Amino acid sequence: EQQSSFVNQLPVGTGADQLSIETELDGIPYLSRLRRLESGSGAQVYVALHGNLDQALAPYERLNRSLYLIFGGGLILSAIGALTLARSVSAPVQALTKGVQSIRSGDLSLRVQTTSSDELGQLGHAFNEMAEGLEEKERVRNLLGKVVSEEIASELLANKIELGGEEKEITVLFCDIRNFTQLCESQPPQEVLAGLNDFFSEAARVIESQKGVIDKYMGDAVMALFGAPIKHGNEENRAVAAALQLRANHEASKKLAATNSIAAGIEFGIGIASGSAVVGNMGSENRLNYSVIGDSVNACARLESLTKYYQVPVLVNKAISDKANQFDFRWIDRIRVKGKQFAMDIYQPLQKGSRLAEANLIHLHTEACAAYLQANWGKAEQFFEQLSRELPEEKIYAMYLSRILNYKQNPPENWHGIFTHTEK
Repeated sequence: EQQSSFVNQLPVGTGADQLSIETELDGIPYLSRLRRLESGSGAQVYVALHGNLDQALAPYERLNRSLYLIFGGGLILSAIGALTLARSVSAPVQALTKGVQSIRSGDLSLRVQTTSSDELGQLGHAFNEMAEGLEEKERVRNLLGKVVSEEIASELLANKIELGGEEKEITVLFCDIRNFTQLCESQPPQEVLAGLNDFFSEAARVIESQKGVIDKYMGDAVMALFGAPIKHGNEENRAVAAALQLRANHEASKKLAATNSIAAGIEFGIGIASGSAVVGNMGSENRLNYSVIGDSVNACARLESLTKYYQVPVLVNKAISDKANQFDFRWIDRIRVKGKQFAMDIYQPLQKGSRLAEANLIHLHTEACAAYLQANWGKAEQFFEQLSRELPEEKIYAMYLSRILNYKQNPPENWHGIFTHTEK
């Protein structure tokens, strides 16, 4: 049967001297090799050699399967290796990204863990050094911001620190506690310090709410700048608003602090002056201070000192009264302070809603001062007496009545309305 099947599958017209054919016998593939033999007769004689193809290809199939297994295993190992390598690269990069985002959000405490010495490890070390440097700089900035105001600290850190300054139009506020030495004589030092710190904390809060800058604390006094180092505009109005708000807050707190002898006994005067001053770093090469110098600073200190003489809480110069258009002022005096050649007009800002700010009293005060400056002693005396009756707590009117009485008895020569102070 296999012979018949094989013969039937032989190629028709077999004439090749030898050939190989693939046949299937009983469902099994065979590879047959035929070779023609020489014969003396006319018949064609072949020798056929059969080989089981499956058995012949079995080693190849085994090798093929082995190669597939090797290829698949190599592919899996390569994928695992690539994933491991990718993670070894991406993990430090992700850690660095997280660190950068932390620094951008303001948290400088995060550090990157470095486990290698390659380029990524070196980058991690560099990042940690940068974060430490930024954290140290922030600590210095915070410390500097406690020693000086934040605006001054930013100015010092942003620019090259060197001696010198620039001329600017600024407004200076000077606040000094009156009779602080006598107030502290019978008080423990800790209570004195606590009361002083409470007062300065409130003063700083009010001043900074109006975009003022605390320049320095001087014992029981504080000096603030408006318009330096950063000019926000409307400095005169903001300075007056800070002064009046500080007075209002203090009056309210005195009623609540009756049990605290320091807080209840504190009284202070405020001087405000606007003008030209030199702003910058002053001192020596090794130790300097950001501050201002100029006539406006001296005038501001003199104005604060004169609040005790005139017994008013706040005094300002004419530049403030001209530019602070959000407030009403009353003229106080035309003076020449000790050590100064030129006279200056000084004014008191009035708290809105106060008795002093009533229109009829402002008008009466203006009329009285105009008569005084014109040396119309009789008319001025009449007005000041009326004001003294209306406002008996205002000691300034008694002062003017005393002056007028003296001028009546000793008429001044070349009267210009100037009163010369012989003491600072």
